[in-house]
Amino acid sequence: MTDKPAKEQASSTYSAPPPILTFGLRHLMFMVLAIAVGLAFFSQFWRPFLYFLGPLVVVAIVVGTVMVLLNWNRSHQETLLSILTIAAEERVPISTGVDAFAGLSGLWLRYKAERLARALEWGVPLPVALENHRGLLPSGSAALASVGWAQEALSLGLREALAAQANRRPYRATVTNRLLYLAAVLVGFSGINGFMMYWVLPKFRAIFDDFGITLPNLTQMAMEVSSNPIIALLAVLIALPLPVGIFVHVLSAFGFFPGGVPVLNWFVRGRHKAAVLRALAVTVDAQKPIVSGLDQMARYHPVRSTTRKLRRAIVRVEQGEDWTEALRGVGLIGGNDAALLASAQSAGNLSWALRTLADSQERRLGYHLELLSQALLPVIIVMIGALVGLTVVGYFLPLLTLMRSLAG
Repeated sequence: MTDKPAKEQASSTYSAPPPILTFGLRHLMFMVLAIAVGLAFFSQFWRPFLYFLGPLVVVAIVVGTVMVLLNWNRSHQETLLSILTIAAEERVPISTGVDAFAGLSGLWLRYKAERLARALEWGVPLPVALENHRGLLPSGSAALASVGWAQEALSLGLREALAAQANRRPYRATVTNRLLYLAAVLVGFSGINGFMMYWVLPKFRAIFDDFGITLPNLTQMAMEVSSNPIIALLAVLIALPLPVGIFVHVLSAFGFFPGGVPVLNWFVRGRHKAAVLRALAVTVDAQKPIVSGLDQMARYHPVRSTTRKLRRAIVRVEQGEDWTEALRGVGLIGGNDAALLASAQSAGNLSWALRTLADSQERRLGYHLELLSQALLPVIIVMIGALVGLTVVGYFLPLLTLMRSLAG
């Protein structure tokens, strides 16, 4: 009877797991209807559709697919993380929780989850099993789960991973949608402009040559740009980084880049620092030495730059330096953070201070990413608007010149 209130209080802290997207018969019927309508429309208006609307439809399909894949994968990852946390806190075998998740998943995830459950049943350690079955947990959650397992406090590690996901949720969708919108605009404009330069401008030149009329300077400049391979290559290099970065982000969410990408890792370095602080909070709650938490995080953290900093910090601690100063020396925390942690350690509330600093790092990262996306959006839109204006004027001036010449 004494354990019942504690269990009820623990269960009340759980929020409902995100819904899992399922594909049923009604979705198949809607898809067949949409394809039939699309084919009927395409059979009647295929020429203008192919020449003008085709690039826009392709971009819309790509962006929609990326959004569906991200939301689908993220919802399943967070659901599995919630199930594992409940299983660990209720002292249910982890493999049982993974089997329950497999029963709720689609074909591809069911296969991966069943393989993970069988590996756990056969006695494979949790860190090794998660390393061999990437993409089932959100980014960074596998490292915290592995640290919790190594410190004999798996439920604490999973709970910290859930807290990190809760801090990311407010800004993640906003930033992702803005970046996808910018990528769609860039790709759409590049496709339409490339089609106009390849198909329309040569027709203008042939028409004006037949009438013996000189093309406007702006149109001639556009033709020179379109025929210059170096300028075309530079345009591609300018337009590609954002779509490629989003594509790499999608692959990373599915476990294809466990260590991330160096440039993207630099932008989200606050997340990696927060993960280290959360791992140390688990270590303190498990009543283990701080250096053991640093060692476990250096072993399981997927980002190499962070693991190198952790190993340098371990060397400093082993040489007699205080662990707070060691973390500050390698750049994992600031001077104020080190002073706060030293005071909290003296007061006996170190785990609370570590979690507070981790929350602060994650919220600060969210503010910075939102600020960057808000600043980037109008700048790129203005630049694209200027390019669209120049393009429209460049294509419209030849018509005015031709009409003026014929009227005169």
